[in-house]
Amino acid sequence: MIGLGLLMSQSYRVLAADIYFVKSLYIYNFIMATEFYPALKHTITICTIGDDHFGTSLDKASEKLSSRYEIIIKRGVLIDDIPHCNALFVGSSEAYRLEKIFFKMADLPILSISEIKDFVNKGGIIEFRDMRDGKIGFAVNIKTAKQLKLKFDPGLLELAVEIVH
Repeated sequence: MIGLGLLMSQSYRVLAADIYFVKSLYIYNFIMATEFYPALKHTITICTIGDDHFGTSLDKASEKLSSRYEIIIKRGVLIDDIPHCNALFVGSSEAYRLEKIFFKMADLPILSISEIKDFVNKGGIIEFRDMRDGKIGFAVNIKTAKQLKLKFDPGLLELAVEIVH
């Protein structure tokens, strides 16, 4: 879990321009703190569906953290492309289609991540939370993760602001 504790323990407020770069670093750390079954070989495919405010942030973060895997980023995937993803960022514009997205992911070890309110309570795995002090937090749904045979490093769960069982 490269730098997740360091990243999360920083006491600075994130500037609006930098928020998606910081969130992209979180995404890479979430992936590195996740044990996938079956195990990932040499490549991780990170997909986005719906609105994507990351710009070049995902690419820049992948350059910094891609020592263990080749990182492939697929933006704006269609629902039928979801089974080809290892991690999926679900944009807020897709809130109305969550049921269809989760149906397509059923029984596949895909790490779903979003900013959608109550994402973890609706079946998603990791939900970004904007904290009152300007920091970024996250919630984790370990019930769904276990159903999809995803396991997390205990250090990741210690840093979560909420864990859904």
